[in-house]
Amino acid sequence: MTDALVIAGQSTALYNLVEHLAREIVAGQFEQEKRFVQLGAAILQIRSEGHWRNWGFKSFGAYIDHLRTIVGKERSTLYGYTSTVEALLPVIGQEKLEQLGINKALALRAGMKYSGKTPSPDLLAKAADPAVTTEELKGAINSEFRIYVPTEEGTWHELGFYCDDDEWLELEQAINATKRALNLSNTQAESYQIREVILAWARDFMSGPGVEHAEV
Repeated sequence: MTDALVIAGQSTALYNLVEHLAREIVAGQFEQEKRFVQLGAAILQIRSEGHWRNWGFKSFGAYIDHLRTIVGKERSTLYGYTSTVEALLPVIGQEKLEQLGINKALALRAGMKYSGKTPSPDLLAKAADPAVTTEELKGAINSEFRIYVPTEEGTWHELGFYCDDDEWLELEQAINATKRALNLSNTQAESYQIREVILAWARDFMSGPGVEHAEV
């Protein structure tokens, strides 16, 4: 058997593996957290090795669009899984990453992206502990990477959503403009600044005309 035939066979096997994983996820079979990590790893391999070209897709994005119709996830979500696996594979390896599951992996990746640092062994051990929930892990991540100051009063809340690049640029511009208007300083915790920005938006909106007639 020639090398070309071997490569073609491996490429076909990878295509079938991803299709199978996607349908398992949709069917709710087996360990969903683990399956999403496996899916992210497979997508990473497809992108890195260019397998989508062998399958008749015009671009990697076109392949992702095909896959999202099966899995029922947004393109940005699948890209998020892929970048998370890409970032964490060199840190803990695929076996341990699968044991963590996608939600804990996403939390670790977010902390790494924000801080530019690699998780400590203690943080990775906490992430690997099945008794530690994702929300508890997020608290440990926030503390280690100084994403917020632990002495701040109140309960930690998260606002999570997806948006495209243009929408995010618009939000960043609005956030920075509001920070300047409120005279917020970079010496203050970022979490404190974001809270003040959102509260300012909320108070401005709630004091606007016609709001009293809206159902709250």
